[in-house]
Amino acid sequence: MAGVGPRPGAPGRKGHHRRRIDQGCRRRARAQGWSLAQSVTELRNSVGIDHGAEEVLRWVCPRHARLVVGAAQVWCPLVLETLADPEAPWRRAES
Repeated sequence: MAGVGPRPGAPGRKGHHRRRIDQGCRRRARAQGWSLAQSVTELRNSVGIDHGAEEVLRWVCPRHARLVVGAAQVWCPLVLETLADPEAPWRRAES
């Protein structure tokens, strides 16, 4: 389509646009990870706050357990790696 996007050969525009898109994608991915973690917490609390319940509610299926485990396998390493990152924004501000 003619007239859509940056002009061919326009200096620096493509790289700048790509960085903005990359930042937005990373921000949305983190927000969605946080949202999933919050949803898992709410799901767990709806089942009960006690560990080792004697019976599981009927609507809790293996797929719910896989969701919780999968969310933890994604979210926990992300948080720990972010906290340990020497290039994290809050660490750069201290220098």
